[in-house]
Amino acid sequence: MSKTVIEPDLSQYNALPTIKGPSEVHKFITEVLGAPLSYTTVFSAIYRKTYKGPALRGKKISNALFFSEREIVDWLNSHNREG
Repeated sequence: MSKTVIEPDLSQYNALPTIKGPSEVHKFITEVLGAPLSYTTVFSAIYRKTYKGPALRGKKISNALFFSEREIVDWLNSHNREG
């Protein structure tokens, strides 16, 4: 698995939680950022099921999890640093 580290300039990524749910997070990571991560890895990082790396934390709004682009990029970079 090749590691993708996003440039440190986070100003181009939205800080508002606009991405809803694990499937949209996975779609953003693979299609927009171009990182080859499996859906299982993303799901496990969100719900902490059998995942030992850094957690991907979202905001619960109306009983749904939302994530910001900036949170996802930060998580992806920390995920790549740890393993």
